[in-house]
Amino acid sequence: MSSKALTENDVNERFTVPVKWLDQYWPNIVNNRKIPLKVVHQVTLAKEIWYDFVLSTRGEDQKNAVFDLKGWSKFVKANDLRKNDVVYFGKKGGEDHYTIMVERKYV
Repeated sequence: MSSKALTENDVNERFTVPVKWLDQYWPNIVNNRKIPLKVVHQVTLAKEIWYDFVLSTRGEDQKNAVFDLKGWSKFVKANDLRKNDVVYFGKKGGEDHYTIMVERKYV
């Protein structure tokens, strides 16, 4: 799994996807694309919630990508995410299925 500490922009706007995640999970991505992703958050052993994220590459550089606002902001609000919380992201199963976890870093 890959991790990232959330920035103010990640929490209030869009999640900026680290370049190493692009290399690891989407090595052949091209610029100016939108890729729908199924992402599951394992809330408890018995409960999981699925989210629809969209990975968008921007501009001329395919190594500049975000999770679009709609699905990401739903996840942020549902989990009361804040700056410095850490998200863990990884493959779940099928090609477009991923898992996400949260570690609280309240200061």
